[in-house]
Parts: sequence; C-alpha cells; structure tokens
Amino acid sequence: MRRTGWAIAAVYGMLTASAAQAKLDTFVLDASSPWNVDWADNACVLQRMYGEGDEGVLLRFMNFTPDYTYQIQLTGGPAKLNLPQRDIRVSFAPFPFYETGAMAAKVDDTYDSVLFSTQIALDHDEFDRMDADQRRSALAKGEEPARHFVRPIAGEIERVHVDLGPRTLTFNIGALEKPLAALRTCTRDLLRKWGVDPDVQDLVASEAHPVGDGELRRQMGLKFPRNLARKGAQARVNVVVTLDPRGNVKGCRVPLSQNDPRFDELVCERVDKLTFEPARLADGTPVTSYWALTTTFLLN
Repeated sequence: MRRTGWAIAAVYGMLTASAAQAKLDTFVLDASSPWNVDWADNACVLQRMYGEGDEGVLLRFMNFTPDYTYQIQLTGGPAKLNLPQRDIRVSFAPFPFYETGAMAAKVDDTYDSVLFSTQIALDHDEFDRMDADQRRSALAKGEEPARHFVRPIAGEIERVHVDLGPRTLTFNIGALEKPLAALRTCTRDLLRKWGVDPDVQDLVASEAHPVGDGELRRQMGLKFPRNLARKGAQARVNVVVTLDPRGNVKGCRVPLSQNDPRFDELVCERVDKLTFEPARLADGTPVTSYWALTTTFLLN
C-alpha cells in the first residue's frame, strides 16, 4: 500500500443521523480518495480524504499496537472545534451515539484538527473478547462492569456522524473490516520491528502492566511543566513501552508526536520510574511484551 505525507491533528465525538439533519451547519462528505495505510516507523495510519477544497476533511484512524482501540483524527476547515477541548457526540451508524472528549489542534499553523479515541471490533468474535476484557478489567479494580458500551462492528458500519456543537460532519464511510484489517497487519509488523513477537502476544494470558495503580497515577499526575503552562500548551501523548521478560523497560516510543517534544520526553521519563509486571503465558512463563499508554496535559 502506498504511503502519504499528509500532516495531521485531532478530534473526538459523535451523533445520530436525525440530529445531523436538524443542524443548520451540516457537512455530508463522500470519499474523494481511496483508503491507504501509512506504514511509518513507529505508527500505523489508515487515512482517506472526504470532500474537496475548503470543505475537505482528512479522516485518519491511528493505531500503534494490534488491538481494537483507535485514535481518530479529523483535519480540515469543517473540523474546527472552536475550544481547546470539549465533549462531542459520535455515532458509527447504525450503532448508537456516545459522548466523548475531544482535543483541538493546529497542523502547520494552517488546518484545524480534532482528535478522539474509539473502540471498534473487527468481527463478532472480537466484540465478545472486548466485552470479556472490559468485565475482567472492571472486576480487577473492584468495579461493576458497565452494562452498556458502544462497540461498533467494522463490517456493519455505514456512516460516521461527528457532532462538534456548532456543526455536524457526516462521513459516508461504509464497511471498515478490510481497511481496519490492513491497519491491524501493519501494527503486528510494528511489534516485530520493536523486538516483540506478535504470535507470542496472541498467547499471553496476563498482560504486562505497572505494579500498583497508585504509582502510575502519581507519576502521570505530577505537576504540569510550568514553562509549557505559561505558553498555554497542552498535549495528548501516546507511548508504547517495550519490556523484557523481567519487566525491565527496553524502550519508550512516542508514535506520531504532535506535541511540543518536551511533553513526550516528560512522559517517557515518568514511565521509566515505574515498576512493571511482565506479560505471562498461561503456564506463568514471562515473555517479552509491551505496554501502551495515552495521557493528556490539559489546562483548565
């Protein structure tokens, strides 16, 4: 698949088709380019252009490890958020809408952009695994598993609605099982490049994780860098940490950095202070693996 060099940034949200039709400032966008996957050094990006000219929007699905969580980025004039961050509404129709937090950003001081995260199942089997993962995670924290969580299934998606407040964007996107499967293949290749065997990861029964949520929260919650706060800077930092079978950090990568690099360096410095439990197979054998984190620096 061919690579492109388009720049990017961020959005996050969604709404129903009936609500989109009720808005005065509504953009209904058809694809104006084919899907392509950018096989970059540290990230995989699935992207496609919708609309043209001043009303064109670049839609990106970004993934850094082979799982069902994606970051979605919209870049172009209609994707302007108006505020540094806000709650928006998103719907992968015919699946119901949900509300989520979005961040606004600039790309090359030219295009407005929005970023948000979502989960999409490749098929019904993965949908069931996602449900089991969420339940297991909630119970491990002593919480009651959520009873209703929007999880679109890639092959059944028809449109994507993004309600930014002052305007609504509707992407006539169609089924996503083949594009997302290609993106998943790219992320498995990324793991191999980083020294992590994806076939071994498929057999992992206990994933790598920091020891103690308290220390993770403490490190990530440390003071906002004063010099960056004075500039009004904010950031969304994604890191992928590779770990050896003893849980030692072997590398900290920031795929597709879109921040002041001092934010990226700060997160990796804080991650390096954590103690990790390694990933283990069903028989308890520890293996080389990875741990991924997305953290935000927001000014109130």
